[in-house]
Amino acid sequence: MVKVNGFAQMVTEDADWAEYEIPYFLKKGKNLFTIFVQTKNGQKEQEFIVTYDPLRKKRITPPPLNGVIMFGQTNSNN
Repeated sequence: MVKVNGFAQMVTEDADWAEYEIPYFLKKGKNLFTIFVQTKNGQKEQEFIVTYDPLRKKRITPPPLNGVIMFGQTNSNN
């Protein structure tokens, strides 16, 4: 039996190793994971922490002018 954060995972019979993909949205800062494994010979529980520090987006400054002004003049001597 394998549990990740209390949720049981599918285990293949007679497997020497297993790989799991757990859908999880990391929160900013520390994220705690608890892994529990039980075999015929014993059991083990281990906690580990994943630290997530998202990249900061650069703030784009708006251009100095936010509009366009057009002036025009036409002279005709026909």
